[in-house]
Amino acid sequence: FEVTSYVLLPFCLAALFAFRAKGWPARLAWIGVIGLVLALHAIVVQWAPIDEVERGWNFGLVGGAKAWMPRFNPIGFFGIFALGALAAGVQVKVAAMRHWAFDVVGLLGVLGAGWVMVAHIGGLNEGFGFLGVPYGYPWMPMAIGVALVALPSSVLAGRLLDNRVSRYVAEISFGMYIWHFLVIGLMARLLPPSFRTGEAGGWTIWLWSSAGAIAVSFVVATISFYALERPMVRWARGLEGRIGRRVRAPAGA
Repeated sequence: FEVTSYVLLPFCLAALFAFRAKGWPARLAWIGVIGLVLALHAIVVQWAPIDEVERGWNFGLVGGAKAWMPRFNPIGFFGIFALGALAAGVQVKVAAMRHWAFDVVGLLGVLGAGWVMVAHIGGLNEGFGFLGVPYGYPWMPMAIGVALVALPSSVLAGRLLDNRVSRYVAEISFGMYIWHFLVIGLMARLLPPSFRTGEAGGWTIWLWSSAGAIAVSFVVATISFYALERPMVRWARGLEGRIGRRVRAPAGA
């Protein structure tokens, strides 16, 4: 689904470029793109029914994917992605501003995201929202987007939240994202009753399972960052620099 989003993004941006949209008009036009994406998502949900044969997480990953579909589909997922792109576009326009109002708005965004999470406690893990788009759509991504737009332009809140701990977590976040699902799968297989939230004491099982998965993923992500990711990024940056110097060199050099 993420790969689909990376493919769709340049096509949608190309449509804006074709209409020569710039500045705030381009960002308003992007809202129209989001509306079109949601309309396509509704069509997928309506006209792409999924059969009930071995549908559900108790039938493994394929069964789980069938349980997600059709509400969790690549088009709907791009609707979430597109909101993030809109937030990035707005943040670029306000990046040079500094005002206490951004502190208030940014913290409201953080609190809003927390409220959406609390509101979905006891419901489905996917948190299906508007039109069946997952993850509390649109309120959860909007709240996070508002926070990411406002906090860099805040006077104090951004500096408090952008501390050494959060920066370190941001550094290893890609590793957390990559490895945590493997950790969860191994824990569920090797350390029962990990993540068996449907059993008696499911809430307690979820708490210690999640805490264990986070701790192990944090360690694995740290090793991954220093052993794999950072060396590869440095190599890539060096390669880019060498290619750039060749391009800038005069023809007779």
